[in-house]
Amino acid sequence: MKILRAPILIILFLQVFSNQLQSQWKTQNSGTEQTIRSISPVDSLKVWAVGDSGIILYTSDGGNKWEKQISITTYGLNSVSFCDSLIGWAVGYGGIILNTTNGGKNWIRILHDTADNIRNMKVKCFDSNNVLISRIAWYGDYYGGGVLWNWKSNGFETIWEDISPHSGSGFIFTVIDFDFISPNLGWVIKMDGLNFNWVPQVSKTTDGGYTWKSNQIPSAGNISFSDSVNGFLIYDGIVHQYADSSNTFIQIASLKPNYYGESICNIGATIYVGSDSSIMRSTDGGIQWIKQPINKKTVHDIKFLTPDMGWAVGDNGLILHTSNGGVTKVKNNDLPVFTFELQQNYPNPFNPTTTIKYNLPKSSLVKLVIFDMLGREVKTLVSEEQTVGSYSVEFNAHNLSSGMYFYQLQANDFIQTKKLLLIK
Repeated sequence: MKILRAPILIILFLQVFSNQLQSQWKTQNSGTEQTIRSISPVDSLKVWAVGDSGIILYTSDGGNKWEKQISITTYGLNSVSFCDSLIGWAVGYGGIILNTTNGGKNWIRILHDTADNIRNMKVKCFDSNNVLISRIAWYGDYYGGGVLWNWKSNGFETIWEDISPHSGSGFIFTVIDFDFISPNLGWVIKMDGLNFNWVPQVSKTTDGGYTWKSNQIPSAGNISFSDSVNGFLIYDGIVHQYADSSNTFIQIASLKPNYYGESICNIGATIYVGSDSSIMRSTDGGIQWIKQPINKKTVHDIKFLTPDMGWAVGDNGLILHTSNGGVTKVKNNDLPVFTFELQQNYPNPFNPTTTIKYNLPKSSLVKLVIFDMLGREVKTLVSEEQTVGSYSVEFNAHNLSSGMYFYQLQANDFIQTKKLLLIK
């Protein structure tokens, strides 16, 4: 057995960095100059997007052609979510709530909390009886009255049910953001206003909002959860990782002073943060970052269907699409040349198989090894000379115990180590 020392130290002491390379995000023609606020793909072909002045866009071919659907409002739309290819919801200013049951051919307005000072900020749809909407209201010089609603059947009728994480301050709090990974399991980021002393908190529910566990956090912000383990928050360019054991967030990276991102999306430990002129990408849970340049427009929302396929939307009708996760490449004599890169395994956590991908810019003597938490080698996946290219290796851990492991790529002088989590 070999003892892994230096690579573990590297993991502990790696600093955040960003490299500017050629991005693999492709601009799609939205046909509008309106700012697009939110996007919702249901598969590789069918995608909806909404934005200012009530605009609703739809593509049935993955974005090669976008068409405007008939909107019944001129209020700005902040968020869109489709449960499937037929049932979808969109929300926005003035308390606007729109619903379609035929893929957007017709939209109807659901009347609830309709007032100019009401702003429905986000919607997430699981099925026809589980639709979550967050709302804030403008009172004088501050936002207040934050509520999280659930469109739910009680057996007799479908009603809006207040499932907000009320605390000792009663109704004086503001919902900043929320994310659910199932109708029962979700999180709310709020500013609690006890005695008007605003305190950032995270509230977690495991029963669909009937009970909540709340804790103070360093700052409020936008969140993204892909599963119960991998959750991230960003505010003012500071990235935090969710710690489930203590129900709080811990700072893991600062993208300042040159980068301030608010829109965030993750699949496992791969994180995307969007701001003006670029998208930041990390494949190792926020330890290292790569800057993916785009044109000088602010990104407002990012959504991924798979680790490779995603969309981003923003100012002036911006719609971007990637089919390779936004992986960056450089060019030499018009031929693509990969940089050395060890990607985060997917899925992660996994049971019992996961896939590890890596890139080689030149022929190399390659060794890909799995280690346990004590630095002991448990399996060698690759040990051979390999030519330039992109490689994918499946790791089957059927004979290993649950827990955290490390995988290390050595290719000539290049060495990189990442973490993976086995849960049985």
